[in-house]
Amino acid sequence: MRRRALLQAVPPPIPPQGYVNGPTQECLYVLFDADCELCVRCRTGLMQQPAFVPLVFIAFQSDEAATSLSGIDALEPGEQLLVISG
Repeated sequence: MRRRALLQAVPPPIPPQGYVNGPTQECLYVLFDADCELCVRCRTGLMQQPAFVPLVFIAFQSDEAATSLSGIDALEPGEQLLVISG
C-alpha cells in the first residue's frame, strides 16, 4: 500500500526541450540470437508487453538481417543485444 502511494507521488517526467508530439521513430529493430533460449524467451516476453514504439524482432542469423543490415556482423550481434531505430 505504501509503495503505491510513493509511486503516485512521483511527478511525471518533464519532456526534453524541443519535444513535440512524441518520438519520431517508427519502430525499433531488435536483433536477437535465435539459437539462444534466453534470447528467444526474452523476445517472446517483450512481444507480449505494451510498447510506446513498435518492436520488430529479427534473428541475426536470418536472410532478412543479412540483406537489410549488411555489415552488422562487425558489431558482433551474437555477443550482445542490438537495437536499431528505424
